[in-house]
Amino acid sequence: MTNRAWDEIQEVFGDGHDYDEALESGDEESKPAPTMKDVFEPSEIAERMMTDADDIIRAIDIPERMQIAQAGIPAKAAVVVDGYEQEVSDYLLEPEQLQHAAIWVSTRISPTATEEYVSPADGGSPRLRDAFVGAVFRVLQFLCVEYYEVPFIWVHRRDHFFHHDLTALDPQDRSKALLSREDLWKIYQLAIKYRALCDRKIILSKLWAKVHDDNPYFDTLYESAQNLEEVADLTDWVTTKYQARLKELAQNAGADLIPDDAEVDAVRNGADGIKYKRATKSSMYEKAKDSLASRFADVSKIVILSSIKMRILISISAPVSCVFIGYRDPGGSACSGLCRWLQAAHM
Repeated sequence: MTNRAWDEIQEVFGDGHDYDEALESGDEESKPAPTMKDVFEPSEIAERMMTDADDIIRAIDIPERMQIAQAGIPAKAAVVVDGYEQEVSDYLLEPEQLQHAAIWVSTRISPTATEEYVSPADGGSPRLRDAFVGAVFRVLQFLCVEYYEVPFIWVHRRDHFFHHDLTALDPQDRSKALLSREDLWKIYQLAIKYRALCDRKIILSKLWAKVHDDNPYFDTLYESAQNLEEVADLTDWVTTKYQARLKELAQNAGADLIPDDAEVDAVRNGADGIKYKRATKSSMYEKAKDSLASRFADVSKIVILSSIKMRILISISAPVSCVFIGYRDPGGSACSGLCRWLQAAHM
């Protein structure tokens, strides 16, 4: 090949050194490595449990079901995941809260347990009240401090909620289960509600401290508030009665002191705002199937099916003067026979 021909080739295709500067600068090495978000769809990442939330669940030494159930609890501790610090709750209930929580929970487990162990209808003093409250206290400690799950407690810690009385005359009373497995699940749900109640009361107490008013009415209602509805009503009373003072304090502080719905939701849903669906023993479909509405649905199916069969029979039978159920036509018994057929079908 002549030099002239080689020069023509280089003019058309280049000499192969056009991108030497880019290769020497190291731009390829400076680019970050692609992540899964750059390669896969978000739905595929969530399906394979490879999201950031899944990484946090794996890093925290708490059962996943319990993490999801208390996702809205304000954080008190922190864990590092992939170089990022994620705040988590250390205890669902503090150890010093367990005694008061046991008393609060023991009255709300079930009507049967309340009648037998807490406050009988006859007004008497139940013999096993202290043992029952002590059993609830130990279960709360397993659930909220040690983070044992209900199946584990039911199988491996059941001695802590059994009452043993060797002096009882009846052999069945010598060893008696104070709590059932359903009661353990109920206790865990009530523990979460009690924690939510404590958090809301803390928010209310901070708001009342800014009001600086000595009102016995508030003190009485605050001490007697035993559920979230009562705390919400008391919060509305404070924000309504002292609205002018709170607005004045907010103007001086440069911030709004009246908690709005978004702030309340942030406390309940966590700092990240992620809402999780709590695990349940039965789906909404199963609950609706066992409700009264399902019976109406079954009746409507029978009526629709009967009307369809009636139309088919009328279309293929001889003309009759009336198609109402229970009515005899003057000329024959076609309609009455149809009624008997429908009654037999319903049987």
